[in-house]
Amino acid sequence: MSEVTIARQAIARRGRRLEYFTIVWNTLEGLIGVGAGLLAGSISLVGFGIDSFIEVTSGSEQTGGSVPHQSLNATVGSGEGCVWPNLGKQAG
Repeated sequence: MSEVTIARQAIARRGRRLEYFTIVWNTLEGLIGVGAGLLAGSISLVGFGIDSFIEVTSGSEQTGGSVPHQSLNATVGSGEGCVWPNLGKQAG
């Protein structure tokens, strides 16, 4: 194996560990955000928590061994879910 291959494997391993950490962090953030929002009666906090769960879904998709164009599709799909409801608000 060449040095480039070994370095690439090390970088990929580090990236996976970072992605797993991000998934755990966003899960905790979502649980705390939704819980605090429900206790405080704050729709903003609940929305923040739900957004964290959307980020977990996106991160989980990327750790599933997907190729770059599939990851891009997951990101675009998540973005569309945020854009379309807001377009209705602008028109109305």
